[in-house]
Amino acid sequence: MGEFLYSEWKHSYIIKKIILISMTVIFSSLSLSACGITSFGKGFIESRQLRAKIISRIDKSTAKKDTDLNPDEYTQAIMTDVEKQETDIIMMLFSEKVKSQIGVETLKKDIRSMEEQIKGEILSYSTFYDGGSGHRGGSGVTTRYYTVLIYTDMEIYEMSLTYVTENSTSEDEAENKASLGMERIVVLPVSNIYQEDGLYGENIREEYFDKAGAYAESPDKLAREVTYEGKSYTGYSIEYLQEKLFDSARRDGCESFMEQMDNTGFQGDIDNITEIHENTKSELQDEYEAGFNMMLEDSAGQEFLVETENSSDHREYLLRIADRDKNILYMSQEK
Repeated sequence: MGEFLYSEWKHSYIIKKIILISMTVIFSSLSLSACGITSFGKGFIESRQLRAKIISRIDKSTAKKDTDLNPDEYTQAIMTDVEKQETDIIMMLFSEKVKSQIGVETLKKDIRSMEEQIKGEILSYSTFYDGGSGHRGGSGVTTRYYTVLIYTDMEIYEMSLTYVTENSTSEDEAENKASLGMERIVVLPVSNIYQEDGLYGENIREEYFDKAGAYAESPDKLAREVTYEGKSYTGYSIEYLQEKLFDSARRDGCESFMEQMDNTGFQGDIDNITEIHENTKSELQDEYEAGFNMMLEDSAGQEFLVETENSSDHREYLLRIADRDKNILYMSQEK
């Protein structure tokens, strides 16, 4: 849903985004951001009336689920369509060229199908700018990529968005203008993105990122329905860690992490992960100085401090677990 793009997020997230941006250069795409669409929206939505119309459609209850410090109104408008299972706003954002290529009714059908793949009640979402591609001099196309990370009560998704913000490839100005706008929207569950091998596996679905339109995948089994014998957590926690890129999103590493958390009194699934770093809020400064780099909250509202360490082979290892008072509950032999 992720967590999936990403922000107050983590140092390990940066690793992911560097790789994903490289993928977008190769495959000509990926994803949406808190600082993003509104700042360059005039590049492809010149009509103030159209922009006002899109923003006016935002549902207030949907907007409240946006966790970005600087929320983007276009993201909120898209998520309004997603929650209501409607297509009007997203259709406004798609370029006239894409509508013409795919056909309006077919594109609407594809958007509805994509929205139906997002299972469960949307709990929160956030947007991340993934960079872009452009040209130097002469004619060319400028593209921006974003990711909306969506958490529902059943699954975690990454929604990747691609926008064309400038086009000077044709001598026909009308043709260039018709290509401005959304080119692609793809929704993938976190488990489908990383699978078993994590960040360094061959798991990015590149087949979606070389064509225009709306696409989505469903997981083999929803995260909340993936259970572990004798454990109170589910696959939701595994995906939460994959999205945060613990152990470079390898499934086995995330499962080992949760097994150890369960042994120290963690109850249910991960409800929230706060990354602790130099710029974290002052109330976590002591925890940062004590070496902890994550704080996890479980379903019962308990908070656990965690220290992890990155190795040269791109693996991330669990070193310490402590309660909120910094009492050590687990320490690895490496520490």
